[in-house]
Amino acid sequence: MVIEGKALGRCRILATFKYVLVLYVCIGSLIGHHYYAKNSFIVGTDSASNSSSSSNINKNYVDNNPCVQIASALDASAWPKMVYHKDLHPNAMYNNNFEGRKFSSLEEEDSTARKTIDEFNILRNSVLTTDLLDAGFSPGSEYRARSFAKRYLEAKTTAGRPLVFAVFGTSFTIGSNCGESSVQSSYECAWPGRLAKRWEEVFFPGGQITSPSDYQPVEWRNYQENAQTSSNIGQKLPAIIEEFKNYTPDVIFLDNTISDIYQVKHNDKPWFEAVVRVMVKSFPETVLVSLVDAQPRLVDPKNDQIYNKWLHQVQEHYGLAVVDIAKMTRLLRFNESYNINTATHPTADDNGPIDYLWPQSLHMALSNGTKVEGSAVDRVRIPVYFASFLPLTRKTKFAYYPENHPAWATHQYVADSVMYALLRVLQMGMGCRGNDLKEKSLAPSLPETTIALKEAVDACFMCLNPLAQIDARSTHYIGNHTNSTEDESAVVVTCGDWKWITDERNRSGWQSDQYGSIIRFRIQVSDSPTISFTYMKSHSTFGAFRVTFVLPDSPPLGCKDIAKFKNETLTPSLAIQGDIPEFSLWDTAVFPATVEVGDSNTGAAWKILNQTILSQITSDVSHVDMYVLNINQGDRKRVKIQTVTSC
Repeated sequence: MVIEGKALGRCRILATFKYVLVLYVCIGSLIGHHYYAKNSFIVGTDSASNSSSSSNINKNYVDNNPCVQIASALDASAWPKMVYHKDLHPNAMYNNNFEGRKFSSLEEEDSTARKTIDEFNILRNSVLTTDLLDAGFSPGSEYRARSFAKRYLEAKTTAGRPLVFAVFGTSFTIGSNCGESSVQSSYECAWPGRLAKRWEEVFFPGGQITSPSDYQPVEWRNYQENAQTSSNIGQKLPAIIEEFKNYTPDVIFLDNTISDIYQVKHNDKPWFEAVVRVMVKSFPETVLVSLVDAQPRLVDPKNDQIYNKWLHQVQEHYGLAVVDIAKMTRLLRFNESYNINTATHPTADDNGPIDYLWPQSLHMALSNGTKVEGSAVDRVRIPVYFASFLPLTRKTKFAYYPENHPAWATHQYVADSVMYALLRVLQMGMGCRGNDLKEKSLAPSLPETTIALKEAVDACFMCLNPLAQIDARSTHYIGNHTNSTEDESAVVVTCGDWKWITDERNRSGWQSDQYGSIIRFRIQVSDSPTISFTYMKSHSTFGAFRVTFVLPDSPPLGCKDIAKFKNETLTPSLAIQGDIPEFSLWDTAVFPATVEVGDSNTGAAWKILNQTILSQITSDVSHVDMYVLNINQGDRKRVKIQTVTSC
């Protein structure tokens, strides 16, 4: 590549996990430098238009260097080898720490980690071959690929906005059980963070840079959460669509198959298809990447393949790009053409195959092969390994279900597979193969037909057309009821210091910094309401609060009622935490009118709404009151609410 320059400054990460992770693409394992690409990285490019249509990609965009560079980058065997995270960041504060229940000394942990990484680097090119990567990849919609290619080229040659990648996923996507060492953070270890680092390594090898005006970072929006299913995405999707009303994400990753396959055992609603339909309609130019995780039910061909078949039909019907880790794992396990010849494994299951990509065993193992199951893996004080998996990998974190929460090596393989898929999508979008670049004047329309029954898809309710919304970005007024003066305003302080506030980043909201402060939101509702609100979470300032709902004929809650919030009989309420490891970000809490079977995320919220409103509401009720109580007495004193929405 013809990229020159030097590193400038430190990279800045603006967000984290489950919420919004804004992170510059140049980071090395989430900590690193800004890099700037030279004009010569893209040749033959004029100043790009910001038009939403990608139908007129200049043929110069796909001449010469861009296609050559993408083709060269597709050689995954040439990508840099793995480096132990402590060696990447030798001055990190946590480097001298270790988990004493997992390792006897710091030296033992570091020596074990480096040995495992060395073994991984030896195995990697035999495992992640081009044939295997191609077998697990489907390109999806050509139109979306063309849009992505155009945006990629624009980001390289103009001062426009960065590329935006959004991630949905489960505890696997968060990085549960993932750690090269016992102190590596999950967001550094999980595949989205590894993908960000790999993007840097592929496009900016050696950290070579030149003019800041020529480089645009990638902005990551991470919405994953523990046990997140497609139904959870559906509940939050309206708020996310609102978030992207001024621009659209360039890539959305959907990594929810682990939770979805469990939920469909109890719930036959086709939530994944319903969510995909809304995304295709709302973001017609966005590349939707569907990951199929190698959960054993999706790998073993003897298992019930009904869900698997339906999933792939949905992916094809709506033009999703696919990274099928389950298929890749299946080929390595059962297809002799992909067989890897290695020595016997000390923790291998009886006569079972050795896994390289994603461990399929439902238990862990000691070094002699003795099975260790369930919570016992964290009670034993001797080394525990991922069974039948190479490289031989010690368990470093406290998480169960290894088939759902695999080792760090799996996260690296997933990151590399996704990186390869993005390059292939770019290659198609640029027309690099000669016959890919076809003129199309219109984006493909949303298919009228569905894979599941249309009635079943329509039954997956999402609040896309709110009945009512109170928004601090447009509603600044806040009434005061602290002196028992009746105030029927939509937003009223009933106790304490709540006030409307904004800042230089336009993060408007109703904010409190005092324990015991209560604010009331009066919102119009239907006779079976779903109520949601957006609130701020932070690594330092923001803390917890309690939420309850009251019918309009109930006495208002004020300073005298603070103690009632602690009594579930008097005032059923839900405590919501406002702290996250890093940064200040918005999140959305949803109190649904119904709860899906197998949904472990919204059950508590539904219970509160049912106790206070759903079980008592009548057809003549036009609005309800939502109360928020600041319960912080420590350093984290702040609470901020931005929007309240009902359907």
